Order: sequence, then C-alpha cells, then structure tokens
Amino acid sequence: MPIGAVVGNEKTWSKYVENPFLHTTTFGGNPLSCAAAIATISILLDEDLPAQAKAKGDYMIPRMNELVKRYPDVMKEIRGVGLMLGMEFTGNDTGYEVAKHLFARNILISGTYINSKCLRVEPPLTISYEQIDTFLKALEESVAEVSKSAKSGLAPAIS
Repeated sequence: MPIGAVVGNEKTWSKYVENPFLHTTTFGGNPLSCAAAIATISILLDEDLPAQAKAKGDYMIPRMNELVKRYPDVMKEIRGVGLMLGMEFTGNDTGYEVAKHLFARNILISGTYINSKCLRVEPPLTISYEQIDTFLKALEESVAEVSKSAKSGLAPAIS
C-alpha cells in the first residue's frame, strides 16, 4: 500500500503554513492506503507493540551477550534497542560466515549496507518467544561452528 508521512517540529511546519506548495504528496489521499495506515496504528497502540518489542529485546540481548562472552574470537558486541539489534563480529569474513550458517538454518539475516562485520537482527514486532528461541539456538550453533573452524584452521563447513 503506497503511503507516506512527514513529521516535523513547529518551526519546520511553520514554513509549510506560509507556503503549502513547498511540498506536495506523492501518495496522499489513497483511501485504501489510509484505511490500512489507520488499522496499523490501531494495532500498534491496542497491542502495545512498542512495549512488546522492548520486552522481547530485553529477553534476547542478555542471551546474545552470553554468546559474546563465550565466543570472543567470533563475536565482539551486541547493540541496539528492542527488536532493532546489531551483532558485531571480529571481522567481515567472520560475520559473513555466521550469516551463511544462519541461512543454512533458515534464518534470514543481513549485513549493514557497507559490510558484514555487523549483522542486523530486525525481526517483525509480532515475533513469538518460540521463534526468538529458534533464532537464538541457530545463532549459538552458527557461532560455535565458525569458532571451531577458525580454531582448527579449516575452512568453515556449512551444515
């Protein structure tokens, strides 16, 4: 559904009050898109998805930090808030290998826009705790395999 929104402070909006033609809309007025946006906002508020995201992040982050402690040869840092997290690895190749292992376990993950040293963890706000546990198990297995391969000097095998 095509829709866009702009948010600004009073100073920013004062320019638009003076001359509303400074900006027009590409996707404005589409009734179906507006109905979908209203429904989405209602669900976000009614189900308090921001609070759920915080709680789920609070569940994930300590468990991910345990992996950082156990595998310092692979993982460097976990950072972020809620369900928008980054996992920093010891190098681009290491992050890439972990991503390959996660893909092999049906976990979709991506690097940042410039490298794979930091992988982004951005699940949907509606992710279940069971799905989080599945991810954490796959992450632990992947990191363990990359660590083992690095220590043995062998090329990492994807299982």
